[in-house]
Amino acid sequence: MANQLIPDGDTPPARERFRWLFWLLAVVVLACAVGLFARMKNTAPAAPKVEPQLRRWSVATLPAAPTSITPTLPVTGTVVAPQGAMLTAKTAAAVEQVHHLAGATVRAGERLISFDSDIQRLTLASREAQLLSAEAQLAAEVSRAGADRDALAQEQRLQQLAQSAYNRQQKLQKRDLGAQSRVDDAAQGLAQRKLAVIQRQLQISQADSRRNQLQAAADQARSAVELARLDLSHTSVAAPFDARVQSVAVSVGQQIAPGQPLATLYAPQRLELKVQLTPRRLQQLQTAVASGQQNSITASGEVDGTTVTGKLDRLGADIAAGSGVVDAFFQIDGGSAALQPGRTVEMDVTMPALNNVVSMPPAALYGNNRAYLLSGEDDAQVMRSVQVTVVGEQRKAEGELWLLTRSPGFAAGEQLIITQIPGAGDGVAVERVEPVAANEQSAGDMSGSADSGLSTRQQ
Repeated sequence: MANQLIPDGDTPPARERFRWLFWLLAVVVLACAVGLFARMKNTAPAAPKVEPQLRRWSVATLPAAPTSITPTLPVTGTVVAPQGAMLTAKTAAAVEQVHHLAGATVRAGERLISFDSDIQRLTLASREAQLLSAEAQLAAEVSRAGADRDALAQEQRLQQLAQSAYNRQQKLQKRDLGAQSRVDDAAQGLAQRKLAVIQRQLQISQADSRRNQLQAAADQARSAVELARLDLSHTSVAAPFDARVQSVAVSVGQQIAPGQPLATLYAPQRLELKVQLTPRRLQQLQTAVASGQQNSITASGEVDGTTVTGKLDRLGADIAAGSGVVDAFFQIDGGSAALQPGRTVEMDVTMPALNNVVSMPPAALYGNNRAYLLSGEDDAQVMRSVQVTVVGEQRKAEGELWLLTRSPGFAAGEQLIITQIPGAGDGVAVERVEPVAANEQSAGDMSGSADSGLSTRQQ
C-alpha cells in the first residue's frame, strides 16, 4: 500500500519520509481509540449488586396436638364357610331326580337328590317277612313252654297215683292176696310215669335255650329290617342344615357308587371373612383383645351395592409358612346374601379409640419413624425432626389412608409439616402456609377430610 501512495517519479528519500508519516498516523489513531474506550468505561453507570437469597420451601402444616382418634384398618379378606358339608352316596343306585341345583337355598331336611329305590324296597319287604316268621316261632315256643309246665304238674300227679297203685299191689302180694303179675304191671306203670315226668322236665329245662335261640333269630331279623330301612333312606339325600347349594356333581340317570361325591353345601348365615394380618396389625388386634375390647372391633364394606358388616370372632392359632402372617376371622352379621365362599372383599376394620395420637398423611412421614415440626419465627422458620411411632391407620372420608402416630415431641401449639420436600433435614429453611385452627379439625372423626389441615398461602 505504501508503494501505491508514492507517486511515480518520486525519489527514494521522499518515499522514506512518506512511510514514517504513515506509521505515525496509525499510532495516533490507535491512541485515540484507547483513550476513547477508557473514557467510556470510566463514565459508564455502575451495575446494581445482586445479593444471594436463601431458598425457602413452602410447606403446609397441621396442629400436632395429641388427641383421641378411632383407627381404621383397610383389609382385604376371603369369604369362607366354616359350616359346610360334602354329601356322598351311601348306596349303589341310579340317580332318579335332582331336586335342587347349584345356587339354590334349601331348608334342613329338604330333599336334594333321589335314587332308584326298587331293589331297596323289595329287600325291606323280604326282611320284614323274615322278622314276622321269627317272631311267630318265638311266640309258639313261649306257648309250648307254658303248656309243658302245666303238663308237668299232671305228669307228677299221675306218677303219684302210679306209686300208690304199686305200693298197694306189693302189700296185697305179701299177704298172698294178689298175683305177682299185678305187682309187675304196677311197677311198669310207675316206671312209665317217672319217665314221662323226666321227659317233661327235660323239655322245660331246654325251653329257655330254645326261647333264647328264637329270640336271637327274631332280633337278627329285626336288625335286618332296620338295615333295609336305612338302605331305603339312603336312596334320597337331604340337606343336614339350612344351607345353600354350592355345587352338584351328579345328573339324572347316572349310576353312582358308595362314597361318590354328590353335592356341596354351606350355611350362608355362618359365613366368615378370613383376613391375613401383618405383624404390626396383628399386634394392634391382640392388644385390643387382651384389654377386653374384642366386641368393639368391627368390619364394614360394600359388595355389589350391599353393605356388609361383621365383628371379630377369633384370631388364627398358627402362622402361615413362609409368610409371617396370621389369619383373623370376622363373623359376618349383615349382608351375607351378597357373599359367596371364595370371594375377595375389601373392608375397613374399626378399632378401639387410641389416646394421645396425631393423624398425619403418609407424605408427612420420612422413613419409618421420622417427621418434622415447624420451628422458629415467621421470618426464620426451619424444620425440626422428631421421632414418631406409627400405632394405627385412619380412613378419611375421601378414601385416603392417614397414619396415627405418637411422639414425645407432639404437643399443643406445635405445627406438623405435612408437605414432602426433597432434602428435608433439621434447619432446612421453610415458609409456612397458614394452618387451620385445631378446633376445626375433628380429632376422632373418621370422616375428616384429607385436606382438613391444609391452609392457603399468605399473600
